[in-house]
Parts: sequence; structure tokens; C-alpha cells
Amino acid sequence: MKHQRNLKKRPTHFDGLYGEQNTWAGSDYFFSELIATRSKDFGWQIQPHFHAVLYQLFFIISGDVKVFFSENGILVTGPCILLVPPLSTHGLHYNPDVKGNIFTISAKIIDRLFPKSSPVAELLKSPRAVINFNKEFPMEKFVQLINKIDDELFSDRPENTAMVQTLLTELLIHIYRTITHNKVSNSTENTYLLKFKQFNEKIKNSDYPKPITSFARELQITPVHLTRICRSITGNSPLQLIQRHLVGEAMRYLTYTPMSISEITYQLKFQYPNYFARMFKKYTGLSPTAFRKKNNGSVQAK
Repeated sequence: MKHQRNLKKRPTHFDGLYGEQNTWAGSDYFFSELIATRSKDFGWQIQPHFHAVLYQLFFIISGDVKVFFSENGILVTGPCILLVPPLSTHGLHYNPDVKGNIFTISAKIIDRLFPKSSPVAELLKSPRAVINFNKEFPMEKFVQLINKIDDELFSDRPENTAMVQTLLTELLIHIYRTITHNKVSNSTENTYLLKFKQFNEKIKNSDYPKPITSFARELQITPVHLTRICRSITGNSPLQLIQRHLVGEAMRYLTYTPMSISEITYQLKFQYPNYFARMFKKYTGLSPTAFRKKNNGSVQAK
């Protein structure tokens, strides 16, 4: 089918919102819009793309949407919440009668609200669809909270930015509680999630280069099983997840340190600078030099 062929092309990279090639989303970027506002201009089909430093939350209140976290899409019907972290390729084919909202939030805001060690930050690392809601906090309450956030976001009240971030913290905690409350008791799924979490920790704390076979051996599973786990949860292979992590680290070095590209290559333990540059461009659409220049060429201390 046509949409399946399109998915095999290299996904587009956007610094800002979908379709806006010349927009750079700054460190405190937060944008809210209705799903219909942008999607109808693209014929309700958002082609595969990713955002380098932006999280997105899709609140599907009603209607159908086919979500592509990988080549094979999944059909979901509202109420549903879709979580998409930075560097995660995603495409969406909406039914025109869909109703809902989209929040686009910079990684800087999320990092400030939830330290990397927090369970909420851990949950936000992987794309997922939330389709089961508990009685304590149904979709109707999420809608009320979304409306509160919009009311503050578009107001000129004193300290509205602080209030927006307070409400956003509440929203994300409720999403976290919804997901953890509805974890399936099926032992296979729980084992998958546990192994995936362990793999994510090893990605962050390992020395590179390190082959997939070594990760699998440390997790006491086969490389094939590790691939099955990663693809079932994120749609990505273990190698893609490792590369996304390294690209994310490189982006931080390029943005917030004065290190040269050669020094960054050495820091990340790439043997060949050209390979590092190709991989960086594969995931961001830009060379390391172009990325640094596009980010205003500024160097800040963390």
C-alpha cells in the first residue's frame, strides 16, 4: 500500500513542529494545538518524522488514528494518549472526525520537571500508546487538565509559566499512574518490560564500542530475544536505540560544551569520525557542524 512504501523512506527531521522546516524550538518551548489545526492541512496524514529535542503528547479524545512507531502501524481509537520522546520516528493517519489535542514540549522542560532517575522520566523514554484508563482518572479528567493548561498557557496572568509547568507536572504524573495502574499481570509482558528497562540502563552506563551480543549476554538472553523485546516495545532494534542514545549525547555536547567535533567523537569512543558524522546525520538530518550552527552556534555551560 502507498503509506507502507512511504514509511521505508528516511524519516524527516523537524526542529520544531511538523511541516515547519525553518523553526527551531528553544529550550523552554511548549506548544499546544488541536489535532485538526495542523493535520487537516496535510490531508490527515502525518508522514514518518522525528523531532530531535521535543517530546509530544497526543490526546485522542475520540475517533480513530493509525499510529506508526515502526513500519507496521497500529490502529487505536479514542480515548487514547500517545507518548513520543525525542528522536522517535512516528507517523499518524487520522480519521477526519478525530477530536483531540497535541502538546509539544522541549526536552529541557521535561528534564527540569523530572530528573533522569525519576520513574516518570524513565517511562517517557519510549514511545507508547495508553489505551486503558482507570476509574480514578478517566479521559474526562485529562481533558479538564488539558483545558486548564491551555487556559494558563494563552493567558497573561502573573507567573503563568510557573503555573503551566505545575499543571504539566500533574498531567505527566497522572499519565504515569495510569500506565503503572494498568500494567498487565501477564508474566511475559512484565518480563519484557523488565528486560527492556535493564537494557536501557546498560545503554546509558556502558563503554562503547560494545556489540549487541555483549548486551544480550549480560541480560542473560539471546540477541534475537533482545531484538524481539525492543521491537515489541519501541518498534526499534537494539542497535537503533543505542545509536539514538549516542546521538542524544552528541547533541548535548554540541549544544552545551565548547568541545570540538573531533573531541566529541573521541569522548563517545567512535573509532572513525566519518562514521560518527554519518550516524549523526542519519538521525538528525544535519551534520554535527550544521547542527551546532543551527543551534545558534552558542556554547553554554551546564
